[in-house]
This record gives sequence, C-alpha cells and structure tokens, in this order.
Amino acid sequence: SSSSSSSTRTTKVASWIKTIPTSSTTTTTMPPRSGHVAFQTMEGQNYIFGGYVEEEVEEESKGTTTVTTTRYATNDLWRWDDAMVDWVQVTQDKQSTVPGPRLVSAAAVVDGRPTLFGGWDPQEFGTGGIILDTVHQLNLSTMEWEILDDVTIPDGPSSRHVAVTISLPLVEGSSESDSCALIHNHRCTDHVLLFQNGTFRKQPTSGDAPSSRGLH
Repeated sequence: SSSSSSSTRTTKVASWIKTIPTSSTTTTTMPPRSGHVAFQTMEGQNYIFGGYVEEEVEEESKGTTTVTTTRYATNDLWRWDDAMVDWVQVTQDKQSTVPGPRLVSAAAVVDGRPTLFGGWDPQEFGTGGIILDTVHQLNLSTMEWEILDDVTIPDGPSSRHVAVTISLPLVEGSSESDSCALIHNHRCTDHVLLFQNGTFRKQPTSGDAPSSRGLH
C-alpha cells in the first residue's frame, strides 16, 4: 500500500500598530529624532540613546502663531515602558561620564552591558563636527556610563556603521561561549570587527563581501 501526505503552509501577516500612551498625565514626551541607537537588554527592556532631535515650538503673538524648529544632537537615554505604552526618560548617573551628543553611532550588548561605538558629533553648525572612535559601556544597575580609555575603534573614527551581538567561544575550541559585538563599517571590505572581553580584533571574511557602505 502507499500513502501520501500533504502539508499546508500557514502564512503569517505582520501589522503595524500605532501606540497610544495609557497615561494622559505624561509630562515628558520624547521629541522626534533620527540617527539614534536602540538596544535590548538581556531582561528584554528596550532603550534608545542619542540621535538628532527636531522639535517644533509654537508661539502666539498678537493673534499670529509662529512655529520655530530647533534641531540638535542629543545624548539622552529613554526606556520603553510596556505598562504606559510610552517612552520614559532615564536619569543617567554621573553626568561627567555620559557619552557626549552624537548620532549614527552603533550599539550592542556585550557581557550584559550596552556598549556604544563611535558616532558623529555635529558640534557647532557649519563646522562639520567630529567623527568619534570612542567606546562606552553602560552599567544597568547604576545607570552609569564608563568610557574605555585605552580602547578605540581600529583604523580610526567611525560612524554610520552597524553592530550586533553574537556568541563566540571564550577560547578557540572551548564549549563555553561569551557575548561579542560584531561591527561592520565602510572599511570592512575583507573583514569584520569583533569586540570581546574589552578588546577589538579583525576577523577575516571570505566570499563576495558587501560593497563599502554606511547607514545600513
């Protein structure tokens, strides 16, 4: 005898939902922005840091409404609150250690700590600003940032790059793994950057590499 079986493929459809805060008494609203970084902690909490803010302020004068637009880079930190269905600003301890204003940085969680790589600080309008090579880590218990003084992005400052968290063996051949940040920037034509245990290394790659790019 013979038997035949058939399977039915189920198609899942994703849809966007516009969120509406549950509280009407919210006094601090995150201003619109672009170029920020987002990361999720091991506990599943979602944060965003920095970016390029664009705020519109309405002013009434003699029956005429004037709208003024203000644009600036920022270094604020926000956490998504599931209960409030809204972003809540987070107080960052010890302001002297908080990374400066920036956008188009990259972030990944390494060893349980959100790690911020480089970015662009526009500084004063018309100056062109500076591209950054710094690395900062955030202690989620104290909400205090630490700059890794002796660590910089290999081959110079970088912005408009991407970073993801992956797991790698602690040592070659080991069954134990550790978290690591994989970074790709415009210089990564035959390699990617790996950040693990506080140090960078270049990992050679093979195959048809993506062309040099940013903002990806």
